[in-house]
Amino acid sequence: MTALEKVRGVIFDLIDSEELKVNDNDEIEYTQEWLNNWLMSWILDGATTKEVMKIREYFENFEYEEQVEKSYQVGVITYDNGHQKQSGKMKL
Repeated sequence: MTALEKVRGVIFDLIDSEELKVNDNDEIEYTQEWLNNWLMSWILDGATTKEVMKIREYFENFEYEEQVEKSYQVGVITYDNGHQKQSGKMKL
């Protein structure tokens, strides 16, 4: 896992826990104070200044919609016994 993949996971965790909100434009809503504290936590966890600058840039340009894998179910096969099986999935 790359450092930015780790950051991506942390961002999704913060959204899932509702510490961060996503607006109608799929942008994360946050205050500068929150961002400063979050970045400081990365430094305290051992990240270098260069890494924190990359994390900050990634966070500020993060758009929720672009990060979520979109797909839809193509069809469902229903067997005589009632069991169902998905017949395909397409990524958008």
